[in-house]
Amino acid sequence: MNILEKLKENFSDILEAYFEKEGSLLFLRIKTNHTDLLNIEKISKQISDFLDVYDHSEKEYYLDVFSKGEDLKIEIDKLDSFISKKLQIWKDENSFIIGKLLENNEEHLLLEVNLKGRIKKETILKKDIYKINLYIKI
Repeated sequence: MNILEKLKENFSDILEAYFEKEGSLLFLRIKTNHTDLLNIEKISKQISDFLDVYDHSEKEYYLDVFSKGEDLKIEIDKLDSFISKKLQIWKDENSFIIGKLLENNEEHLLLEVNLKGRIKKETILKKDIYKINLYIKI
């Protein structure tokens, strides 16, 4: 069993693993299903430790562990799966509000928003929503 197969067998978080050459450098690229930087950092360390033990090849390469990415746009009819997630709710092309989704009702959303350090609940009518994105803090 080669090292790519061993990686996929031992890490369920790995979506793809492949070698890629850029100029004279060789990279082991690993795409994970994580979207959080801390989790990517954690699995990167675990993979590196695994390779130190199980990769007996003489190949020199750089390890590149990365995220599959995140589809940021959210459809209104899919909001139930985003309860407790931070969302960016656009009311028009120029104004938005960021908050944690607490409730998704038939006609409105209930968000927990932070207004200059004051946490409050805000209701937004669905008919007033231009678009919704998943909010990712960098």
